[in-house]
Amino acid sequence: MEDDIDESFHDDWWDSLAIDQVTESQLQAAENAVPSSSSQALPASLPISVSELQAQLHELRRQYETQSQTIEDLRKKTQQQQGEISVVRANWNRVQQQNVGLQHQQSQMEQEHRKKLEALQQENRRQLERLETAAAFRRIEQDTHRTTWPSTVRRQAAVMLDHTTHSLMQDKITTPTKSRMVRNAKGLDTLSPHTLSHRKRPASEMSEQESPSKRQSKKAATTGVKAFPRFDNSFVSGAPEALPAASSSPPRLRLESASPTPSPELQPMQSAMEESDAVAFVLTMLFSLQSRWVTQVLYQPSRWLDPSETIPDATAARTEPLVLRLLHYRLPPSAPVALQQRWTHAVEQLWQCLVHANSFPALVSDYGPSIQASLEGVHDLPATNTHPQIRQVLETAWERQSMYLYGTVAAALRTMTGLLLRMRLLCGVSRLLEWMISLGVAHPPFVRYLMIRLRYLPWNKEPTLPTQPSSQPDTPISATSTPQSRVMADDATPVHLVSILVTGVQEAMPGASEDKATRSALLVTISRLVRMLAWTLWPSGLHDLYPILQTPGIWLTLLDPYTTCSTMLEHTLQAMIQFLHDPVTWNMCLSTQFDTQRQSHIPSRLSQTRFPLMDLLAKHLVDRRGDSSPQALHTIHLSIVQLLTQAARWPDTAVILLDSTPLLPALIQCLQWDVQAIWNQEPTPHSRSLAWAESALERVCVSIHFLHELYVPEGQASRNLAEKLISPPVQAALNGIRYAFVVAVARIAFASEPDWLVAPGAPECRGRMRTQLESAAGTWLPT
Repeated sequence: MEDDIDESFHDDWWDSLAIDQVTESQLQAAENAVPSSSSQALPASLPISVSELQAQLHELRRQYETQSQTIEDLRKKTQQQQGEISVVRANWNRVQQQNVGLQHQQSQMEQEHRKKLEALQQENRRQLERLETAAAFRRIEQDTHRTTWPSTVRRQAAVMLDHTTHSLMQDKITTPTKSRMVRNAKGLDTLSPHTLSHRKRPASEMSEQESPSKRQSKKAATTGVKAFPRFDNSFVSGAPEALPAASSSPPRLRLESASPTPSPELQPMQSAMEESDAVAFVLTMLFSLQSRWVTQVLYQPSRWLDPSETIPDATAARTEPLVLRLLHYRLPPSAPVALQQRWTHAVEQLWQCLVHANSFPALVSDYGPSIQASLEGVHDLPATNTHPQIRQVLETAWERQSMYLYGTVAAALRTMTGLLLRMRLLCGVSRLLEWMISLGVAHPPFVRYLMIRLRYLPWNKEPTLPTQPSSQPDTPISATSTPQSRVMADDATPVHLVSILVTGVQEAMPGASEDKATRSALLVTISRLVRMLAWTLWPSGLHDLYPILQTPGIWLTLLDPYTTCSTMLEHTLQAMIQFLHDPVTWNMCLSTQFDTQRQSHIPSRLSQTRFPLMDLLAKHLVDRRGDSSPQALHTIHLSIVQLLTQAARWPDTAVILLDSTPLLPALIQCLQWDVQAIWNQEPTPHSRSLAWAESALERVCVSIHFLHELYVPEGQASRNLAEKLISPPVQAALNGIRYAFVVAVARIAFASEPDWLVAPGAPECRGRMRTQLESAAGTWLPT
């Protein structure tokens, strides 16, 4: 069959046909322009047969159909996706419309709820006024009865706002005869008139005993309309309501409000919470946590703020809490009006926060629904904080509540402290800073809100407010104001705690107008606060204290070389020990400088030193031996040596310690004095001299240990101490330093133990001291 096809293909008639020249030229041009892959693959000498062309044509058609099918599928898929997108867009538009409607409905419900709440509050106020009026009438009636029958009037409890049926049974009066008849009926002895006028009734008898006059008043009850609807006359009193029968089940915790007129709308929620012990437990624990905080804030004792200008009788106010003192405190009359308004606003915000936090019904109203919703659907939860879900709900609620409690108190304290500091009332600043210290020590999370830069107290600034006329001269703070109207610059009042500390140190620097005792007390308080902040913020929050270290003269003022206050030095040194754990903070502390303008009394030798901190520490080692108590100088010496020992472990700080000229002479001088105190004294048992010798022994041990760590470091090459001892600067600082060092070390290493240390009957702690001394004697120090 194939042969027949080939023969028919090579017919003469086919060969006789002539193709148009134009068509032939176009075919040749097309073949030359786009050569097929098959033609390129075949040799040029081989002719292409029709079967191969047909096969290629079929292949191309098949590929075309495949591509067409692919394109059709993609087109259908695109149309399908566009349809889905349109459906989603329509759903989204519908949801948006529903959301707008719900928001509108929510706003309407909020407005209705606000109106109902205002109406309820007004009704409560009116009910409270009526109750107070009824209580006043009842008190007047009671006084009248006491005047009529002075020996038979029953004492009533204080009028409170809780309405119970128990109070209805205590308003009746009795005559002397009937009262005595009841007492005789119960088997009691007849009392004399003198005894009747001075008798005391127990609480159980007052609640259980009922006089005949009361029973008679029950029978004589009338049904007429009273002149005062809420006035209960004891002479014609209606029958009291029957007391509810005592339930055999144990009493459950009630979470409802103590308001005399509770809202009917809150009763379903309250009954639901009464059914859940877990909700009651969480609310009780939350109230217990916030009660501890409120108690700590309320019962901070006050000493004084500025008695001469604020409260005439300062002695009587010393025992009251500081927060109550602040409620009556007013800034001096010379203070601008804007500062007085800010002070009043801060005190009011503080007091409102404490009052709100001290109310359990307010806590139930704020967190009851959310806690109930968090524990909804979980039944039979044990009322204990060991359950994971209860613990999580309690932690979440306390985190929200602590943000309000801590934040409001911190913002109020910062605002009041900044205002007092602006008015240069340094005594009040010290008291408020002490308050911050006590709160921060008792509640460390509170410190984070002290350091935060956000302002919690809403305050509308007024650009220009004229001050009240005052006969007193203008203070330096308001010296920059114009004579006509003084413009209140907000940046003049520090609001951040670090800014308050920096400004407080600058105000307390030597040369200020305040007296020395006030400035010293403020510096001591600031050093205590910085120590508390360093202890609380370590290790991640020390960067908040960078402004104190970077401002010239601030940190070195707390290490004033001419101060005689050992307490300030102790707190400052302990804060520096905390700084050692952070290299960046310690480098800032190490490189701090003096403020040449404010601290002009500092000698040029100290102010021109590259690292004046080391020179100050060396100066305190020697100078505090003459003006401090034995216990204070012992604490300062141990703190300085402990700081230097830990700092020597940093390689760069060790180089600075080695280059410090006055440090080594100061240590050797103290070592010589302590060695003389150990061997040249003969203290008697149980005397101060014995305690002084024991302290000197401890100082010798820590000093030797520091010198060993500095000059014979573990794992490193020993440093040459002999060259340092004979260097001219060291010799100029302490004449005969080499001789003093050799004598002190030789006495420690080769002298016999002191008699008081090996005396018979010595306490067991002497064994530890002997071990320390032997360890110090066995330490090799190259000379």
